[in-house]
Amino acid sequence: MGMDNYLYKKTYLDFDYFSDEKQDFMQPECRISYNKNDKLQEKYKDKVFRPSYIVEEICYWRKSRQFHHYFVKNFANGVDDMRPIYLRFKDLKELYLKCKKIYDASIEDGIDLYSDEIFTCENMRDTKWVAVAEKELPNPFTNIWFDYNMTYLSQIKTYMDCFEKLDSNEEYNEFDPFYYEASY
Repeated sequence: MGMDNYLYKKTYLDFDYFSDEKQDFMQPECRISYNKNDKLQEKYKDKVFRPSYIVEEICYWRKSRQFHHYFVKNFANGVDDMRPIYLRFKDLKELYLKCKKIYDASIEDGIDLYSDEIFTCENMRDTKWVAVAEKELPNPFTNIWFDYNMTYLSQIKTYMDCFEKLDSNEEYNEFDPFYYEASY
């Protein structure tokens, strides 16, 4: 049993308009095409969708308890009831800055995520980055089953990459809603 963590962006399609000819609202129409999956292409080839929203997966983590704890504690009043947790871009940026502090401290400690060297909880416990992580984005299960290790650090880097890609997107709207969900 595990935990899957997702961050989504929900965009409202605001280009529907009132048609004078038919006296009704016109929704945008779209079709789905798949580049490599002929079975799905065949299934949806004649289907026309009229979406009001598009939901995009921005980031995905596996067993990322530090992010789950952060979102529940700060944006769901500490209540973990499996509901979507709604966020704003500024909330995501604040989290990004916390992750950046942790990642930068790990670089100062000489840790290279992309090396083949295996780091264990024991040999990372007294490093600078762990102290920064405990302050900025604590792992709620430390010293029980999970600890600060390369998986934790890799999840930090994944979020940073996702946020940087989102932040560089010219089509980004500051008012687009985001939400976090977890399943376990």
